Amino acid sequence: MAACSDSQLYRGTGVGFQNDRLALSGHFCSVDPAQQRFPVKVLFLVDTSSILQGLDPDYNYARAVDEVIQQFINSPKGNYTFGIIGYGGRARLLSGGTDGIAFSRQPALLQNAIQLLRLPEPCVGTRCRDMQGALSLAASLISGDLLAASTGEVARTRYAIVHFAAGPPVPRVFKCQCDMAGDPMCKTPDKGCEQSIYVDQLNALTDQVRLRGAPELRYHTFYLRDVKANLLTENQDTIELLQKLSAAGNGAFDCRTAQNLPDCSKSPDPATCNRQAMLCPFGVTTLLGFSLDSTQRPFLIKKLVVANLNTLATAAGPVLDSDQDGLSDDQEMQFGTRPDLADTDGDGIGDLVEIRLGLDPLTPNPPPGACFGIDFSQVATQPLADSDGDLLNDCEERLLGTDPNLADTDGDGLPDGLEFRAGTNYALSDYLLPPYDHDGIANGDEVRQHTAPTEDDTADALGRAYYYEEQDEGVKDLPYASQPMAITGVSILDVSAGATPGGGSLRFLAGPLNCDMTFPGPRSASQDADYKACQSCPECSALAWKDPGDCDFGPAVLVSPKAIRQRGGLSLTLESHSVNGQCTLAGQPMPPSMSDFRLIVRIENPDILRRTSVDETTVIGTALRACESYQVRNISLLTSLPDQTPGRQTTKNGINNVYVFFGQGPDGQLTAPGIFSTALIQVRYAPPAKREPADPDLLLQQGDFVVQGGP
Repeated sequence: MAACSDSQLYRGTGVGFQNDRLALSGHFCSVDPAQQRFPVKVLFLVDTSSILQGLDPDYNYARAVDEVIQQFINSPKGNYTFGIIGYGGRARLLSGGTDGIAFSRQPALLQNAIQLLRLPEPCVGTRCRDMQGALSLAASLISGDLLAASTGEVARTRYAIVHFAAGPPVPRVFKCQCDMAGDPMCKTPDKGCEQSIYVDQLNALTDQVRLRGAPELRYHTFYLRDVKANLLTENQDTIELLQKLSAAGNGAFDCRTAQNLPDCSKSPDPATCNRQAMLCPFGVTTLLGFSLDSTQRPFLIKKLVVANLNTLATAAGPVLDSDQDGLSDDQEMQFGTRPDLADTDGDGIGDLVEIRLGLDPLTPNPPPGACFGIDFSQVATQPLADSDGDLLNDCEERLLGTDPNLADTDGDGLPDGLEFRAGTNYALSDYLLPPYDHDGIANGDEVRQHTAPTEDDTADALGRAYYYEEQDEGVKDLPYASQPMAITGVSILDVSAGATPGGGSLRFLAGPLNCDMTFPGPRSASQDADYKACQSCPECSALAWKDPGDCDFGPAVLVSPKAIRQRGGLSLTLESHSVNGQCTLAGQPMPPSMSDFRLIVRIENPDILRRTSVDETTVIGTALRACESYQVRNISLLTSLPDQTPGRQTTKNGINNVYVFFGQGPDGQLTAPGIFSTALIQVRYAPPAKREPADPDLLLQQGDFVVQGGP
């Protein structure tokens, strides 16, 4: 569910050492939606009026739509879906199947829609290019999609509209449509009123998208210009309208001329003719210039929350919860449940959930009707799925009324599972409710400080509360790496700030390895450990990285299937050759500022790794990300029993599972449900003085965090 830290943990400074207290420090930057493969839903609005046939008889506009779909439909990310609207005398969804779903990845359905784009749509009465109807249909389809999707899916979905027009709206908008009926020129087309109506229509859709919690809607426009002299004014009005729409929709505008450019010296309006010729050069219609993957609104950090799940806050101080189920070991003895097993009766529903719902935690219940469709067949050996990583499995979420695809149902920055354990309201922001224990501290702050929101623990909280120190570093334009396609099973979590934009190379060496060639001397301590492990590991493989600005690959890092399975996933830091200044620039060693070349990768399932070696190009780009430095101190540790819960059995006592949650949301929508990046740190405490690791201040890296909830 979360990444168990593989950081280079270290002894920090400025932290007083207490055996039963822990501090965590680190530097974190918010996620980039494009890098995280969040869903992108693209809707094409295409002018199919009969007027278009003479302007583009070769149907280049249809080919341009197909070109975009072909580029993205086979993306290994698998996160693009498309819808196609054609509009002439009326607006129609051409890509809708029998299920009525607006967005699709079905090639046959989309290809049929592209063929339908070639059929002219005749005028209906005075309507020959119903642009307003097309935008209304687009709004209706997106609204329906927002309502049909779960809140968790919506929180990750970005929408893009690509609007292709080959002429002005027909009919045009009159002044009286802007409440100017008393004007004697009411029936005169008015471009100012026209722009206002269309922009208001788009703004209403954008507001609806944001209100529902989706991160972004972008509106791109493309105009195919007719060079007929008598259309100079209409072209100008339409160009201005489309530019206004793209500006309102945070998108881009592009323009081409269908025929060869005219001689503007012979035009009745040479200035307008020249301006349009510069803006709309002659060329092939293409929509590939519009960015569908980038985001204009970065994700910001909403809240940092740390929790040791093996301790529960009470008025008398923290008490032990060995199995992390939200019941203290003493409470488990009272209820007759097992303190070392989160689900005593093995029916898939945790002990605390059963007790609060009035169920019997000692007698297995058949799968509840609310959990229909969830697979219970392996419940004896592994826990039920927790799709959003909020510490409640999907069945428990349905029973409690929270969203199984959304870690923070009420959008207050606190994961549902933490709120449920603490007894606070997971369906309504706890910052809007008075303190349950009347101590003047908001319930949400008590969850964050790991004090008791339902008990008056003011005196004890002075010495037991978690202390947060956070330094906001603002929004930065930071490097990110494209995800591997050929190297299956490997995902890129982060890239160092000094990475060079461009095409780098990720190398995968399949086993069995030639250990002497893979790990040549002289070797560092970590490379020597990999070399020794390699000699007895025929199933091991290796990874290496070469930054776009570097001269060679860095040292290989061993990939051990056994280690991946034992830890539930493995994060590795790959260094390029020049990370320590080993290359030269103009005969001189590269300075450190030019050689911070590191890549952090994650492997969850060793069974899907490649069986053959390959070098794959990895593109380094940049994205806007919010960053902060932080330290959380005074995290209490207790000595737990070995946990026997399926999927996380331990043989040693004293294990403390400390979770770190970074809640994030789109800029301007921080009250809406967002996403979480989560890390898990395991610390063993055996009093009076045994600690593993022994350091009082542990350092977390960006690669220790996993984004919860897939696309």
